[in-house]
Amino acid sequence: MDVVAVVDGKPLPRSVLEAELARLSRHGRPADPQKVLEDLIQRERLVARAVRLGLEQDPEAQRSIQTILITRLKERELEPKIRALNISDEDVQAAKHTLNGRKVLLPQVRLAALRLQFNPKASAAKMKEAEARLEEARAKAQALAAETVGFGRLAIDYSDDDTTRYRGGDLGWLETDPSRYHFDEAMLKAGFGLKNAGEISPIIHGKDGLYLVRAIDRREAAATASNAADDLARHRATIEKRRALENAFAEETRQLIPVTVNSAAAEKLAVHQPAPPSDDVVTGSPLSSPPIADLSSAPPVRSN
Repeated sequence: MDVVAVVDGKPLPRSVLEAELARLSRHGRPADPQKVLEDLIQRERLVARAVRLGLEQDPEAQRSIQTILITRLKERELEPKIRALNISDEDVQAAKHTLNGRKVLLPQVRLAALRLQFNPKASAAKMKEAEARLEEARAKAQALAAETVGFGRLAIDYSDDDTTRYRGGDLGWLETDPSRYHFDEAMLKAGFGLKNAGEISPIIHGKDGLYLVRAIDRREAAATASNAADDLARHRATIEKRRALENAFAEETRQLIPVTVNSAAAEKLAVHQPAPPSDDVVTGSPLSSPPIADLSSAPPVRSN
């Protein structure tokens, strides 16, 4: 192994430096190798200091690491299958049969959303940090190709919502009546106000988070499900196939990874009441509030 430095006894391979230089180059940043090496060394110093304090064993740190690993796993193992989904004419016809006779009484819009969960009591500095992150996402979204569904892969990097981030933040078709949905009302109203496909809202301050919304498509109230364009049935068929893939992935994981639950110990656990909210904005972490949309279900863990 070609080592460029040793920090607290831990080798820093040349490959790590090369990977960081490549990452910076992809983002259009100047990449002076010596400066990047110094930054990596300082980063490793901070990590080493944290490890000396045992912070890597902190439950929140462990959960954050797990979330990153789960995200990478799904990007590698699940996302390619979702992108390769093939919706046949038979799938569309089956979805049409399910939708047959349902009236579309209101105009409908298909929206995508990015959400950063936040605490309403967060400091002004924390709020500005989260707003800056979404402004960065908005700038990148403006450059997306027209055929990109929703926010595309930006949703993986900039949204906290695990159920929509892997499909570009796509919320599906929604009738333009916010009271019909459990979604954040401010987010929906902003989305319903978007007139053109690809149009992106300003940052929205909702009850439980900051949002960006992008319009995917729109259709007027005159349509009925039996006469509507095939895109409604195709969208439903896509969602159903995506759900089937996600469930199959969850079941495959359950079969692949052995689990033994100590039921006696688990039954002794007390129910914890929610703790008072901390003065913080949560970005890139698991959500404690309900997801934007729940189109998948995870299989239960068996007890022995």
